[in-house]
Amino acid sequence: MSSEIKADKWSPASGTSATIGDSGDTYTVPSGVTLDTSSSTLTLPSSVITGQTEKTSLADTDKFLISDSAASGALKYVQNSKIQTMKQTGSLYFETTNSTNEMNIDSCFSSAYNMYLVKFQVLPASNTAGLTMRAKHSTGSMSGSHYDYVSRSRSTAGTDGEHRGTEQNKIIISDAVTSREYDTGAWGEFYIWANTDRSASAAFSCTGRYGVMTSNSGGDTKIYTHVSQYQRTVTDAGALTGLQFYWESGNCEQANIKVYGLLGSNA
Repeated sequence: MSSEIKADKWSPASGTSATIGDSGDTYTVPSGVTLDTSSSTLTLPSSVITGQTEKTSLADTDKFLISDSAASGALKYVQNSKIQTMKQTGSLYFETTNSTNEMNIDSCFSSAYNMYLVKFQVLPASNTAGLTMRAKHSTGSMSGSHYDYVSRSRSTAGTDGEHRGTEQNKIIISDAVTSREYDTGAWGEFYIWANTDRSASAAFSCTGRYGVMTSNSGGDTKIYTHVSQYQRTVTDAGALTGLQFYWESGNCEQANIKVYGLLGSNA
């Protein structure tokens, strides 16, 4: 039997609660009909969220539902791109020996950001290998003798040291790094400034802190404070596009390098 109920109001026959339908029934609100619950309380089951497919990687245009306190709690959405403070722009990761001494992170710098964070942990295949760094532009590494840098260190033995140079063709991060995995190798972070939209801006500027274990046998653990710059303009050197770490001897054993652009840093 089918029928249509027309009524201005439904109320419980007794008490203050009532039930519509039975378990397993489906009620459809057709297209063009508005179900207005703006002045009431609508209780939804937790499965509305937990029953959905999990998304493990967010896109910039993914949206989150919010109650806008500046608009009397009105429902609005905000995009993921507005919530993040940083966005990953580059990555290099491997855990087995590579037949190269270079670790290149390409196309990780652009005009989208002026400030970047680089997190790294690297391990050489050869004990006491020296670790070096260069900036990169569109055609390769910036290898001209224009790097000024200094890294001051303090060791667990209580000694102070430094690596420094002016008008060099590379940046020395450490002259010796252990190849033993549980000693970690070299690890830390760099903050990089690169305003590729400004032709007169420095092509590459960097500060940071990092740790190094120097040898498999009798080595020291050192903490470094670092600053470096490529002493040429964006016009002269070309816009910064990538970063290169490399070992002075032997090949790469492990690398975990992540580059993040700071949202809003170019405005």
